[in-house]
Amino acid sequence: MFEDLLTRAWIAKQNCQNPADGLTQDESASIHLYTMESIFYQRLNEALRNENRGDLIPWFAYLKLFLTALWKLPSTKQTLWRGIKTDISDQFSIGTKFVWWGVSSCTESLQILQNDQYLGKTGTRTLFNVECQNGKPIKSHSQYESENEVLLMPASYFEVVGKADAGNSLHIIHVKEIQSPVLLLKPPLAGAQVATETTGANLAIGSEGKTGHSAASVIKTWPSQLKAKFVLANKHSSHKFDPTILTPKQIQMLKTTTNFSEKEIREWHAGFLRDCPNGELSKDRFTNVYQQFYPGGKAQEFCTYAFNSFDRDNNGTIDFTEYMFAIALAQSGDLDERLALAFDMYDYNNTGTIDTAEMSKIISAMYDLIGETDRKGDRDPKHRAEEIMRICDITGDKKLTKEEFVAGCKNDPVIRRLLVPNA
Repeated sequence: MFEDLLTRAWIAKQNCQNPADGLTQDESASIHLYTMESIFYQRLNEALRNENRGDLIPWFAYLKLFLTALWKLPSTKQTLWRGIKTDISDQFSIGTKFVWWGVSSCTESLQILQNDQYLGKTGTRTLFNVECQNGKPIKSHSQYESENEVLLMPASYFEVVGKADAGNSLHIIHVKEIQSPVLLLKPPLAGAQVATETTGANLAIGSEGKTGHSAASVIKTWPSQLKAKFVLANKHSSHKFDPTILTPKQIQMLKTTTNFSEKEIREWHAGFLRDCPNGELSKDRFTNVYQQFYPGGKAQEFCTYAFNSFDRDNNGTIDFTEYMFAIALAQSGDLDERLALAFDMYDYNNTGTIDTAEMSKIISAMYDLIGETDRKGDRDPKHRAEEIMRICDITGDKKLTKEEFVAGCKNDPVIRRLLVPNA
């Protein structure tokens, strides 16, 4: 990806022969490399924010090392500063909640930002005042120790709590890091606990501001074997229970079927109740959560499909057990199972097939979700539905079975990207 990358990596390792914070030399060097060259971190963050997840593939090995290093660093709660040499204040209304998907560089020192290399004193500028909960101080591993740089992990979730026009083309945005309503980034260490007060983090990294196709992280997988266990568990549970109470029976069932530990389950439960004090996630709340991840689109129609795939007992709400299965399933399942889940989600009426009209509605819902407005010609939902039927309908009955849907998506990457973006 870069000329002389091996040389730069070698230099980084030479500068990190006595790493601090319990990191290995390679882990420390991965942070050092990130701070060495602007083109390196710029391209990494472009890939993290890009809706085309394929752009991340060349970065996987580095990201594993880099994120592991950051996760091992102690977290800090403090006020930080982040400067951008443009005016983006109109994107941040008070009360707006958003995700920064890239690795966000901040500093403890406001004075440093006065340097023209960063924010400067003139020109159009946006200054973020960041109340962080999980900042990662990298001074001991950075090429520029004097900058007191603190990194925010990818998929950090914030709320805008204030903003001001300070004059002289300087706009100030006050943001506060809060707990995400869904799992966004999975710890890179097997079995690791997140060193924060949040309930944890998951899955896919999406595009900044849009969370793009990965906003459906928790809806991404529902493997058949776990789904069967979930149905069985529901069948043997009482319908009359307080949804805010986590019983020993529930804990044991979830330990068996999700492989989460009791500690993890209790932490998830505490976080779930913070967002849903009555112990139930309504469809409206579910839709509102999705809308935060797709600010440029309309989530209502897509959420009609997604919500019902989670509300397995069809009572109009998602309880903690259903939520935990969604979380667990987001971390498991092969391609066939992910595609099968997508079919189950789209088969709204549980007929076992999807016809052309239903497919057209599905495509329209996906368009609404991502804010796609060009629906003419080849992009017309009906036209696309007919094309999908032509390619995938093996029997010629103008309906897709689950087997045809799975096979079609596996064989045609264009169809798969449209209907199951993260598969």
